[in-house]
Amino acid sequence: MTTLFDDAIVTHLNWVARFEEALNGIAAETFDSRQIGDDTRCGFGQWLQDSAALFPDPQRFDYVRSLHMVFHEVAAEIAALMQPPADPVAVQAKLVGLRDLSTHLVVVLRELKAEQTQGRRRGA
Repeated sequence: MTTLFDDAIVTHLNWVARFEEALNGIAAETFDSRQIGDDTRCGFGQWLQDSAALFPDPQRFDYVRSLHMVFHEVAAEIAALMQPPADPVAVQAKLVGLRDLSTHLVVVLRELKAEQTQGRRRGA
């Protein structure tokens, strides 16, 4: 069963893929470092703003929001490093951290989905 958490994960992963394609010159899309740092501009960030009620407690919501905010801060740093003269070594180092943040965000969302699914089964 697809849930809102699944949709949020796909939205996030699609953004990450577009960002990496732009970094690698595969896509013509550009990312402005000032705009990319705003975690409310992407589809996941917009979903997150409207989805606090899906989280079992405010601390979990704040944790996901914080992870996502840091993710965009690192993405903005990468976008800034890509400006001439680009620093490919620094970009790659930051990209490792960005991927780690992304993976952790997805893991937390999958855990929340599992908890939500288990709660429905118990309540049924």
